[in-house]
Amino acid sequence: MAISIPLYGLVSRMDLDLPWSKFKTIIDFKKEKPVDKDMAKMNDLLKHLMEAQNTGKAFDAKAYSKRSGLALEVIEGVIATVQDSYAKNMPRYEVPPEDAKYELSGWPVPPPTTRRLFSNSLVDSDIFEFDEGPNTIQAFNVLTGGQYNEDFFDMGLLEFIEILFLDAFDDYRFTCMLMNTLFWILFHKGKEWLPVRSYAIEMLKLFPHPIQEAYPDAEQFIEEFSTFTKKYLCTRGICSLSKRPLGTEVKKGAYVIKGSDAFFSLVEGIHV
Repeated sequence: MAISIPLYGLVSRMDLDLPWSKFKTIIDFKKEKPVDKDMAKMNDLLKHLMEAQNTGKAFDAKAYSKRSGLALEVIEGVIATVQDSYAKNMPRYEVPPEDAKYELSGWPVPPPTTRRLFSNSLVDSDIFEFDEGPNTIQAFNVLTGGQYNEDFFDMGLLEFIEILFLDAFDDYRFTCMLMNTLFWILFHKGKEWLPVRSYAIEMLKLFPHPIQEAYPDAEQFIEEFSTFTKKYLCTRGICSLSKRPLGTEVKKGAYVIKGSDAFFSLVEGIHV
């Protein structure tokens, strides 16, 4: 029995949280007979595969084969078909060869279930644990010369930061997505001096569709994010510069930043 037939048959009638769910509406399968034992096993396998995909957990094909009674080669065939469908149907950002050196490693890429939270506000965040106490505010004041102290107290640090992003990128959900993604990467990699271009490229890889819908030209997004980072994030105490960047470095996102001490005082941890 070909793997693709039962797989796509199941996809068409199951309400699974598949990575290509939005494409299911264009697939028109005829109604089939009630699910038999073999199809029930496929059904269960798909649920486990989708859970692994959405949560980022590893799927042990050998252990599942022993537990379920499904042949290992069948399971591996389904996995290959799922991965092939994902690759064909999901939007992706193809990193140009010359930008491969800017890709980041050694950080936990958030799985789909976590990424869904990235369109929510930093205020009352379901992702981060924050400390907006007096020590954190003082840390920001030290870096900004106390210029924004009144705003920090009147608005709160998180709302102050959100407004910076919203004024620059306008759409609220898009703004939250960029903000949460930056905070996630900066929390994990911000102890290192890294090019702003690296942050922008990882954002494009995580959220290719919304970013490329707003910025069909990836270079335009990289330049605008780089300009925003230098003009606002580095002057408001969120990021630190190693030196004042040249205009050409800002345009390409080639200058380096790291998370400030104030940022790491504000972001205490991640709870997802």
